[in-house]
Amino acid sequence: MRRAYSALVITLVYWLWESQIGGNIRLDLLVIYPLLIVLYPILLWRKFKWLSIVIALMLMVLNILFMQYSYVWFGKSPG
Repeated sequence: MRRAYSALVITLVYWLWESQIGGNIRLDLLVIYPLLIVLYPILLWRKFKWLSIVIALMLMVLNILFMQYSYVWFGKSPG
């Protein structure tokens, strides 16, 4: 169960980082998102098995939406 919570903590840490940094979309797309798309199923597999892939994709959609709206919410410019 701790591994499932780790996925939530990783997401919240990413959102905190995204809200604080001035904005670098290339870093998100080339480094962070590939890392998250691999980590989410690994962390969720024990609890959710094949459903972990669907949950990982839903979390990635939330991350992308958060990134898009963070530019408006936090006054950032894509860099």
